[in-house]
Order: sequence, then structure tokens, then C-alpha cells
Amino acid sequence: MFVLYEFSRTVRIDPKNLTQNRKDAITDELNRLFANR
Repeated sequence: MFVLYEFSRTVRIDPKNLTQNRKDAITDELNRLFANR
């Protein structure tokens, strides 16, 4: 959840307003970003 918070600050989104599909999409994107580090 901390990572989602940091990510949300970066992209200027409010996690509380996200739909489940959007959360899943962001989770997938974060997984790709961290896998490519």
C-alpha cells in the first residue's frame, strides 16, 4: 500500500477514487516497472 501511495503522488491520482479495474491496471504496471529495475 505504501508503494501505491508513492505511485499515486507521482501520477497525481487518488487511490480512493479508483475502480477495481484501474487498481489492477496500476498494479500490473507497477509490477512491470519494478521487474525492469
